[in-house]
Amino acid sequence: MKNLFLCLAALLCCFVVLQPAPGQAVDAKDSPAARPGEPGKDNGAAKPDNNEARTAAQFFEQADNYARNKFEEFKKRKMPFDRQLEEKIKQEQRDLAAQNARTLAGRKPTGMDVYYLGLLYNLARNFDDALETMRRFLTKNPEASGEPAQNARVVIIIQAAKKGLLPEAESRLEEYAKNQPQPLEDRLSLENWVTVGYFNLKNYERALPHAKQLWTTAQEVARKKTSTARDSTLNDAAITLSEIDLKLKKNDDAIAVIQELRQMALGIPSAKTRWASAGKLSRTPAWRARSTSATAQPRPRGTRCRMRPQ
Repeated sequence: MKNLFLCLAALLCCFVVLQPAPGQAVDAKDSPAARPGEPGKDNGAAKPDNNEARTAAQFFEQADNYARNKFEEFKKRKMPFDRQLEEKIKQEQRDLAAQNARTLAGRKPTGMDVYYLGLLYNLARNFDDALETMRRFLTKNPEASGEPAQNARVVIIIQAAKKGLLPEAESRLEEYAKNQPQPLEDRLSLENWVTVGYFNLKNYERALPHAKQLWTTAQEVARKKTSTARDSTLNDAAITLSEIDLKLKKNDDAIAVIQELRQMALGIPSAKTRWASAGKLSRTPAWRARSTSATAQPRPRGTRCRMRPQ
């Protein structure tokens, strides 16, 4: 009996200990222990989810690295992939960028977070929102400098040029030219966008200074390219500039550009560059007037090539 009494007493004590205190919520989410920031409490249950924990930079980094990580995984596992699978992965990357952009936009970002939101929109090919967001970033952050400011200008220049907003594109390009960093390939592309934009509007006077800068930059870029890419870069830039010179009836200037290209070709050497430059010269009215049948230049096959934005 004594042993039985002791067992019942022990069970009664356990029952009392296990009862919730008066007024205490049983659900963990309503418990004070689940509220972050209170000293002496275990806040483990209050950790934010993965999206809430990420910074704006991490949202962009995740999307930006998505395709590269996938392709590296395929290579490591020696898995074959074709163009169709490549496009599928790139679409998944754009979808992820769009999803991360929606999450980030919901936070009402400010400062540098706006910059990363613009990058996400651009990666997702939501170009309208990318343009507006990068405008907002530069307007609200006039002190922005370095790579973020330059990347924002790149997005604005390209998208404004695509929409025919050439004064805005040209203004931002002037800012870009005065700041660093300036990767040569980027400068080449930006000058091309503005040049072609004005050319298509038949505003050759405004196109001319950008075509000259395009030609200057192309010569710098060509030094670092392989033969095929080098020839294409030089030919396209030289022909673009000479064609604008012709539109402005500056035949001597047009000839001078092509002659410069030919001299460069002799030092490279490159048959493609020589033939393209010779053919362009033969189509120049001023050159035809000076030429005789004995000095006529060979005409390349195919149509004339002019740089177009990609």
